[in-house]
Amino acid sequence: MTNKQSYRDQIESFKANIREHLLKIDKERKKGNPYEGLIKKWLGEVEIFRMEIKKSEKRLYRKIKGKGAPNER
Repeated sequence: MTNKQSYRDQIESFKANIREHLLKIDKERKKGNPYEGLIKKWLGEVEIFRMEIKKSEKRLYRKIKGKGAPNER
């Protein structure tokens, strides 16, 4: 079972990945002839990271809220 800190660490890791990808995208776009396929790939990965953040935030919320909450049954 994953603890709350693990979920927080996952979220921070995904956020760091997003920052890195956005920097790479910005750097690639500034080139004279940017490789659009690579930019598209990185944008797709950013979207995946954002979805994973949402999942981890939901799991963290459930962990904080507790399994015995009436509206979680």
